Amino acid sequence: MSKKTKLSTDNYKGVRDFYPEDLREQKYIRSKMREVVEGFGYEEYNASPLEYTEIYAAKSGEEIVKEQTYTFEDKGGRTVSLRPEMTPTVARMIAKKTRELTFPVRWYSIANLFRYESPQKGRLREHYQLNADIFGGVTEDADMEMISLIHAIMKSFGAKTTDFTIYINDRRLLNSLYDIHEIDSDLRPEISKLLDKKDKMNSKEFIRAMSELIEKEKTESLLENISSPNKVLEVLGQEDPSITHIINIIERLNRNSVTNVFFNPTLVRGFDYYTGLVFEVFDTDSKNPRSIFGGGRYDSLVSLFSDRDIPAVGFGLGDVRLLEFLKNHSLLPDYDSEIKIMICHAGSHSYAKSSAIANFFREDKIPTEVDISGKKLKDQISRASKRGIPFVIISGDDQTSEQIKIKHLVSKKELELGIEEVRNWVKETLNKNDSW
Repeated sequence: MSKKTKLSTDNYKGVRDFYPEDLREQKYIRSKMREVVEGFGYEEYNASPLEYTEIYAAKSGEEIVKEQTYTFEDKGGRTVSLRPEMTPTVARMIAKKTRELTFPVRWYSIANLFRYESPQKGRLREHYQLNADIFGGVTEDADMEMISLIHAIMKSFGAKTTDFTIYINDRRLLNSLYDIHEIDSDLRPEISKLLDKKDKMNSKEFIRAMSELIEKEKTESLLENISSPNKVLEVLGQEDPSITHIINIIERLNRNSVTNVFFNPTLVRGFDYYTGLVFEVFDTDSKNPRSIFGGGRYDSLVSLFSDRDIPAVGFGLGDVRLLEFLKNHSLLPDYDSEIKIMICHAGSHSYAKSSAIANFFREDKIPTEVDISGKKLKDQISRASKRGIPFVIISGDDQTSEQIKIKHLVSKKELELGIEEVRNWVKETLNKNDSW
């Protein structure tokens, strides 16, 4: 008889398994994200990862649908996709309740997203992403707040201002340049996508791709005119609304101690729905000089679902590149065990007795585990030590109901006290020593 073939333990390509030690990183970065965005007054929302495909085809771009989405027909004949991004979803949700909401609305989510693309450094087929958006409000104030929020999130992880740079541009500025160069409106989305990919292509490949859309002379002139902030100012003039907007935002942010924001006229961002300010955060480390995340203004997206235009600005911060940044700059903390007490057994096993002791500590919100391994006491304590659990309580036949024998594995201190005294000692020790 042939042996039964075992299933592979490999996960699907481009996604991750999160073992407890891996999930600690996720819990840490999500707790920091929530702390900062909620401090700015944002409320959390969520939605199903399944959406009708048409909402991505309408504004994210056909490339996203054809090449990067997990799209299929359900049993009812409807074409649906696993969401590759969150912005169309939140725009749909806002449009659905426009008459009930009080604007401006500040919402955030930490959602899992899916894209069918080649896994590579900083890019997987599934990741988790913080999305923060403002709908309504004064445009310049909302744009400034969004950059301030980004800056605050990065600083909350311990990043210094010199560790990252925030580049900003304005899609209206590009449209003005397209007007000057007499570029047809139907070609502009493709040209913007190419400009967004420019740094990832070799120059010959880029010029060839651009020349298939517009004349070589126009390509050269356009590239020259966006080659530097000074050149853009020379071509458009300081009175251009998009130039004025960028200058005002940078000056206001500088006054608020956000000093690492710079105008970059070559910044485009690939999505079709951006209508105004766009921005990206870059790692300044020479070992990882790349974009970490970005976003922008999308004032017409809600009107896809509603007869009302609602101005909006937002960003998406993915966990993969953020974790790369934090590791590169040594900003991840050492993680403690979430379990603070292990109840071990000396003598005959009595789960009910140990469980009753554990419940005293659980009432104090101190995570407590009861050992059920059936191993010798020495092995139980060794197991607790290896897992970084700071306290063990030894439950045995010779122990009176009034006394608890407890050992602090960090300091090696052992005590035998009444339950209330033990509870107080554990709480005091945990409060004094963040590392335990």
